[in-house]
Amino acid sequence: AVVVGYRGVLRFRYEVRRPPAHTSSPAERAAELASDLWQAVRSLLPALPADAPLFAHASPALVALEGGLTHARAEISCRIPRGFDAPGFLDQVRKHGADGEITVVEQVPAVRTGRGTPLVRAFAGAVRRRTGAVSVKVKLGTSDMNILAPHWAVPALAYGPGDSTLDHTDEEHIALQEYLLAVDVLAEALPDIARSLPRPVPAADPYCEERRP
Repeated sequence: AVVVGYRGVLRFRYEVRRPPAHTSSPAERAAELASDLWQAVRSLLPALPADAPLFAHASPALVALEGGLTHARAEISCRIPRGFDAPGFLDQVRKHGADGEITVVEQVPAVRTGRGTPLVRAFAGAVRRRTGAVSVKVKLGTSDMNILAPHWAVPALAYGPGDSTLDHTDEEHIALQEYLLAVDVLAEALPDIARSLPRPVPAADPYCEERRP
């Protein structure tokens, strides 16, 4: 598949400390406050049905939770869509976690390239010619494309071998045949992309101009 978009990511850490107390005391314990914050985040970003357009919605994941009576830490990673109000969301999280401290660890916006761009047309055409069919997709994760496309201010896409459902698993691998096919697709798409680029207009060279009387 030719991938034209990825959700962004907002990752933050919550750290809370409480004074020592006996476990029979009604005082709130640090571990409980960290757990409460995670539940609050889940209520702010509720899960959607499996058939919902997930690319247009945010989803949280609890990636770390540790602590005890006096100290606890939770780390939460949220995949976010384009236009997501990160400052407003963080304000709500901070209200729920007022007993501790929220630290933003990573914040990367979502990205999407239009299907009608010369870049996408060139890759889709190359894939179709090589395989007979092509699909253009958006992904729910985040990639280097989220950083590079806005920084360079150019259209971007992702294409290559492998099964993305196996990413970060022990079974992640690529087949050599798929790798070689991807090389062929890239070699076929690049000339089409080059032909679609505007031709630069050479600057006038004053030393080569004809002298007029």
